Amino acid sequence: MVAYTSSLPWRAGVANNGDVALHYEEVGDKNGEPLVLIMGLSIQSIFWPDELCQDLVDRGFRVVRFDNRDIGLSSSVDRGVPVRITRDFLLSRVGVAPRANYTLHDMVADTAAVMDAAGMAHAHLCGISMGGIIAQMLAVSAPTRVRSLTLIMSHTNHPVWGTPHPSVLLRMGPPPPGASPEQIIERNVQSFQLLASPKYRRTDDELRHAFTVAHHRDPRTAGLDRQTHALFATGCIDPILARITQPTSVLHGLADKLVLPINGRRVAARIPGARLTMFDGMGHDFPPALLPEWARHVDETAARASSAANRSI
Repeated sequence: MVAYTSSLPWRAGVANNGDVALHYEEVGDKNGEPLVLIMGLSIQSIFWPDELCQDLVDRGFRVVRFDNRDIGLSSSVDRGVPVRITRDFLLSRVGVAPRANYTLHDMVADTAAVMDAAGMAHAHLCGISMGGIIAQMLAVSAPTRVRSLTLIMSHTNHPVWGTPHPSVLLRMGPPPPGASPEQIIERNVQSFQLLASPKYRRTDDELRHAFTVAHHRDPRTAGLDRQTHALFATGCIDPILARITQPTSVLHGLADKLVLPINGRRVAARIPGARLTMFDGMGHDFPPALLPEWARHVDETAARASSAANRSI
């Protein structure tokens, strides 16, 4: 077994949203500026890089990250609704929301529950990919709880523009039934390399180690399908984005094949006052060389919120 270890002194906790238990952890000064990191589709919270989290702590943030439902150390959520990915993908693309075990609205409530458990009346949010959609939805549904938004390689769940590049769409998906741990890990490595930043590529061995650690922490594979199903069942959030008033930064890679660059531009165009930064050579991953830039944008976006609050006093 390869156990997960971190260089940071994370403090663990459990939040509850009804019968769903959500594992979260925090680091930084208890009196620091509250910041919640929301992970994307089927990826565990431990994939938030320590270097990024340490940088954010050094900038004065109290950082909370958590495992979304069906992933990591959080609850499995199977309500008995079968997942038919191909059929329901096609339905969602023509505007028909399939039945699902849960939707992103439930995952928005999960995020609020984590904030409650951590004692955060409000927080800055930083969301990756699907986590960015959740952040946008929370900013609309509970505006007083969200101080700023940093949206990284995210989108609006649009039925056309939200579709990945065909070269990715045709080669990704869950492992076959009965796959061994080694086969599951190898599939994850190859899938991640499909999405990797061409300018900042990591080795297979680095990724294999990361996914081995993650698999031993949580060997479940059904979360990928059920979270994907939740996206299909939620629908496009374009109509609500004009209601976002919090300072927002949108960061996106020009080489992103999972969430195409047009999605970052569309998000920034629809959120009033949003600032857009496009990174050359960045795909859909966590390039170490860009992490300081990500932290800087989170910090500057949070500062805009503080400045706006001071002007209103």
